[in-house]
Amino acid sequence: MITAQTTIYNNLVVQKTAPLLHLNGTGATISFYNGDVTLVQSANTLTLFGGDFSLGTNNLLLTGSVGVTGSRVTKGWFSTLEITNPPTIAGVSMAAIYAPINNANLTGTVILPATTSIGTVSSAEIGYLDNVSSAIQPQINLKAPINNPNLTGAVVLPATTTIAGNTVPGIVGDTVTARITAATPLNDIAPVWADTTNAPGGIMTYNQAQNLLGGGGGGVARDWIKFRTATTAGAPVAGDSSFTHTGFKGKFLTVFREGNIQFPNTTGVPNITDGCRLNNTTGEVIFRPVFGTNEQVIIHVDDQIYYTELSIEGQESGLLTGLRAYWNLDEVSGTLVNDSHTGG
Repeated sequence: MITAQTTIYNNLVVQKTAPLLHLNGTGATISFYNGDVTLVQSANTLTLFGGDFSLGTNNLLLTGSVGVTGSRVTKGWFSTLEITNPPTIAGVSMAAIYAPINNANLTGTVILPATTSIGTVSSAEIGYLDNVSSAIQPQINLKAPINNPNLTGAVVLPATTTIAGNTVPGIVGDTVTARITAATPLNDIAPVWADTTNAPGGIMTYNQAQNLLGGGGGGVARDWIKFRTATTAGAPVAGDSSFTHTGFKGKFLTVFREGNIQFPNTTGVPNITDGCRLNNTTGEVIFRPVFGTNEQVIIHVDDQIYYTELSIEGQESGLLTGLRAYWNLDEVSGTLVNDSHTGG
């Protein structure tokens, strides 16, 4: 037993099968001021049964690995840990399977939280896709472009729609030949069409057509002549117009146009020179109208004069050239109209 401080200037060898060095004092300390501690025993194990193993401000240098038999190594030990080489997890380097936070190049499926924003795209903008139930591109492919759309189905336009250039067949326009092809005109529309470029656009109502085409005259009141195609149904025949009136049937007709008598022609072919055919048997009158300003058509029936004065002066603004009017009286629907005189 050594009871006082002992200085040993040589080796201290404890020769025992299982040697132990016990420091029983409460403040016992082993200090190695100028040397190292080397464990030469084959197991090379330093075991602490109690207390901490403290390095102070010095470093712990290892050439092997650090092992732990407890549940974990406390995180405080890693607070200033530097890793200069990519760690390896399960034999795979993290450099190959993990992306850096800055400028990450992700190659697999990425699951983002609901509040994630991508660059300048906000989470609200990403949310616009929430209600999309199918692929967007096929839906876009079914939509027509605004510029030169090729529409294949019915298109419903609002009442105030303006069609630039009026190039749609069936709409009277000022740039192309337009026409009405319905077999029976609307009740209040006179199907008047133009095949020249200087007619004002638009479809006229019956009252507008009356004001446009002038008034009926004679010794008695009469209905206005409406307009329609040259045949019962189908598209207008350019340059020809016809009407058959039961009030003229079986009566002798004489027609003057601009003071020139139109000779009857019953061969079924309109007179090429005068552009007129009269059939006193059926009451049919066919005109090939080439109207000028206030072209006057006078119809003599049984020596009584009843006439219609056709004026192609349109909308108080000058001559409508090339206008084609397709004539038809009301009895086309089966109702006899008295347009000559009572009982006539």
